[in-house]
Amino acid sequence: MGNWSIVLWIAAFALIIYFLMIRPNKKRQEEQKKMMDAMQPGARVMLTSGIFGTIQATGDKQMVIELAPGVAITVVRQAIAKALTPEEEEFEYADDDSIEESQTPLEVTDGSDALSDDMFKVPDDASELVDDGTPEDKPADESGDEPNEATK
Repeated sequence: MGNWSIVLWIAAFALIIYFLMIRPNKKRQEEQKKMMDAMQPGARVMLTSGIFGTIQATGDKQMVIELAPGVAITVVRQAIAKALTPEEEEFEYADDDSIEESQTPLEVTDGSDALSDDMFKVPDDASELVDDGTPEDKPADESGDEPNEATK
């Protein structure tokens, strides 16, 4: 009887492992595959990195996701964590490029904070450039110092 009890314990342990770990994992994989197969262009998705986007094109192994108007990336299908429902979206998403009244662009109101165009002006004359102190007719030695009287 001793040998049979060990075999029964091993079999019971294997069943517990199957029902607690293997079977739920297979169900999740099947659900993920069904979700991927059902995804069509225009669907809103969340990537595993937490980035939200809209499917633009699908392939066998990859998808093109638009993150913002005119900004698209190509990702592998496994990078898509889930398809989003309207209830899961915190912000309203619009396909047009218009700016809403609440999203007015930032403006510089005080002239002291603004950058001056003169700051980035390239001088027309080379004489306005800063001289590094090295005479043009005699090169500096490798150390960058002028030759002294002893080395002449």
